[in-house]
Amino acid sequence: MSATGNIELTDQGQIARMTLPGWEEVDTDSKPTMGTVRKFQHPGFPDVRLLFMYRGRPVSERSATIFDSVLNKAPYHLSVSDQWDLVELIRDMASPDYFNVLAARTETLRGRPVLIVEGRWKNEGIDETHIFIKAGEAEFVQEISFLGPSESYLRCISEIKKCFQSIEWI
Repeated sequence: MSATGNIELTDQGQIARMTLPGWEEVDTDSKPTMGTVRKFQHPGFPDVRLLFMYRGRPVSERSATIFDSVLNKAPYHLSVSDQWDLVELIRDMASPDYFNVLAARTETLRGRPVLIVEGRWKNEGIDETHIFIKAGEAEFVQEISFLGPSESYLRCISEIKKCFQSIEWI
């Protein structure tokens, strides 16, 4: 961490560099058996988190093909059918029983196509923006998750979008 409290995240999978002003890295609650998770909390809203995840294993060839195809359409809004086709990637976010999808789309983030799913976890009342990034071949996926209780999340959303715009890809 620098003297100003900015974290310069470097060499995080497909991210060469990203600035997180004032954020603090915290221990993860559990250690995954595969993959990696790095967790950061917002300086003014400790219930707001930013997670960088890599699941440590490839997705199926079918899911990789669909993911690659959807990314190549950027910008593109995913239908409910598209979301179910990508259930291996987006997991419970595809299920309306658990997650209320506000937007599922592909877009270009700093020159790179990404899949973004935004919405609210119904049981927890947690809002989330989840970004899926092709990590080399399409069967390897890196993820960034920004989440928190609705009020805190909304207070931080413009700031996190600035952080996303600071990304420099490898």
